[in-house]
Amino acid sequence: MQIVQLNGDQKRLVQRHGCSLLLYALALGLAGCTVSVPNPPLVSTQLIVPGNGIVFGHVDIQRPATVGFGPPLGNRDLRLWLKDKESGRRFVTQLHPSGPFLMKLPAGSYLITELLLTDEDGKGWAGSLPAAFSVIPDGATYLGTWQIRLVSRGTVSELEGKVLNEFSAAVEELRRNYTGLPQKLLVGLLSSEERGSLSLIDNED
Repeated sequence: MQIVQLNGDQKRLVQRHGCSLLLYALALGLAGCTVSVPNPPLVSTQLIVPGNGIVFGHVDIQRPATVGFGPPLGNRDLRLWLKDKESGRRFVTQLHPSGPFLMKLPAGSYLITELLLTDEDGKGWAGSLPAAFSVIPDGATYLGTWQIRLVSRGTVSELEGKVLNEFSAAVEELRRNYTGLPQKLLVGLLSSEERGSLSLIDNED
């Protein structure tokens, strides 16, 4: 029998969505072995830890009124699971589904392997829109604006992904919100697949 340690976020997600989400997490090997990547507070004076770097950009989730789970733009949060390509180490981060983000990570190359979108009714939608990016040591890399469009098919939603380069506006916003930025500000746009999918997580026990 395997004993799984859940962190606070995982416990709250399981309480919200029931055992189906726990089984989903176990199948991905996420419970107990995934490092949480919190969003740094505004006006942070030490964004960079030696050997680490930051990535920043925007997420823009778009969905028409016909999408079948809540009114347009009624999403509460978005969680991304990341995997270091070399070490296989996993990370999870929680982002606002429509707005800027900044993540502090060890230098390396990463894959976005899974995502979980929670709507305003507390329903969870799990799936993937594969993407990749790199983190440089002691620097900041702009990943772009990741536009994700949801196209409803009942309890399954197709995803369409696109990345826009809005570097100047993003750097201006970054400098307004944070201090202690590194000297190196580079553009390394997220490499996103054009197609992905989400499926509704069964809330019933």
